[in-house]
Amino acid sequence: LGFCEVGLSVEPGHPDFREREWIDRSCCRCRHHPGLRPGGTIVPMNVRRLAAIDMYGSRGTARRRWIILAEFLVGVVLMVTWGIWLLASSSGLGTRAIGLWLTGAGLNYAPLSLYALALMRPGALEAELAGAEIDRELRRYTVLQLWVFVPLSLVVLAIRDALARRKA
Repeated sequence: LGFCEVGLSVEPGHPDFREREWIDRSCCRCRHHPGLRPGGTIVPMNVRRLAAIDMYGSRGTARRRWIILAEFLVGVVLMVTWGIWLLASSSGLGTRAIGLWLTGAGLNYAPLSLYALALMRPGALEAELAGAEIDRELRRYTVLQLWVFVPLSLVVLAIRDALARRKA
């Protein structure tokens, strides 16, 4: 396993190559990533892949898929409902800030829920993860899933991904 000077994998099967999630990496001018332009940004994640990896887990059981789907759906409903209730019923600034955060973080579960519903079709999850190194992606997305706590972050990333697919 090798990495260039900025930490991108130089292995052809690695997600740095295969999915081109790491596009426009700033300061990467090495010979291993010729398509990457200096001065750009890192694309932090693919929200559909996050949902797929979370649903698959380490073994890909059907039970886990249903549990994760339920988590996403309950997360969006409960967090947004509770957040809106706090926003509407509180008079304190701190409580309203918590309500606003809960609403924004809860909305992050909406694209995850939509992708999870789409991935529940027979064969869809397997097709999404075909050729993926599950253990490596599990480690990567275990950390990246913390973006769910940043209000609206996954919503913005999902919209960005949809617009990029539409242009392609």
